[in-house]
Amino acid sequence: MEGLPQGPGRPLSWDNVRYGSASLGYINANQQGLRQEAGRPKVITLYWPLTDEAPGPARRRAYQTSYADWLPRVVAELETYHPGVTPYIQAADLWVWGHGMVAPTPGLLWGPARAAARQPLRNRIFFAHTDFSGISIFEEGFYQGIRAAQEILATKEKVS
Repeated sequence: MEGLPQGPGRPLSWDNVRYGSASLGYINANQQGLRQEAGRPKVITLYWPLTDEAPGPARRRAYQTSYADWLPRVVAELETYHPGVTPYIQAADLWVWGHGMVAPTPGLLWGPARAAARQPLRNRIFFAHTDFSGISIFEEGFYQGIRAAQEILATKEKVS
C-alpha cells in the first residue's frame, strides 16, 4: 500500500476490525518496524474466513476461485475500511491458507483428553497451545505459555 486514507473510526492500528464485516479485518504487517513514518509504504494482511458454508465445500470453492475473482472482493472489502483506497494499492498477493483450530466436541474442554494433552513428556517438553483453552486467540496462547513456564519452574524446583 502506498498509503491508507483515513476511514471512519481510529487511525491505522496493528489489528483493524470493522463491525459487521464478513472478513476478520486486517493487520498492519509493518507494525514491528522501527521506522513508522507517515507516508511510507505499508504491507497489510487481510483475513477472510470462509464461514458461509460447510468447510469442505468452502475449501473447494476457495481453491477453485481465481486471483481475478478474489481481487475485486478483497479490494471492495478494503474500500469499506478506507473509502478511496484502491489507487493506493501497489500490489496484491493472495493466498488461500488453512487455519487449523480445535473443533470443540462435547467433553473436550473439561474431559480427560485435553488434560492428557497438557502433560509434559518426561518433564522435559512442556506444551502451550491455544487448543488447551478451546479458543485460538493470542491472549489464550500467551496465557498457556505462562502456564507452561510455571510448570517448568515448578519441575525445576522439585529437582533442585
